[in-house]
Amino acid sequence: MTLKEITKANFSRLLRSMDPSIDLLGRLMSVPFLTTDRVPSVTPQVTDDHKNFTLLNALLEVPADIQQSVMNDFISALRSSG
Repeated sequence: MTLKEITKANFSRLLRSMDPSIDLLGRLMSVPFLTTDRVPSVTPQVTDDHKNFTLLNALLEVPADIQQSVMNDFISALRSSG
């Protein structure tokens, strides 16, 4: 499955189970696709749900040719940040 397919299939579960902590967002800053405007646009969101929604929507925009790399980095960041 591609990152886009996995994200769509698990969107609601990810939305309520991710903790968009400063640690996670900091780790995601090392993921090339997410560093530009995507992670910085998550930070000003008011609630964790809004932060997660913004972050998950960014994952849906990842180009097909780098989805595997972004998925691996995203999973690594999730694991490292608890």
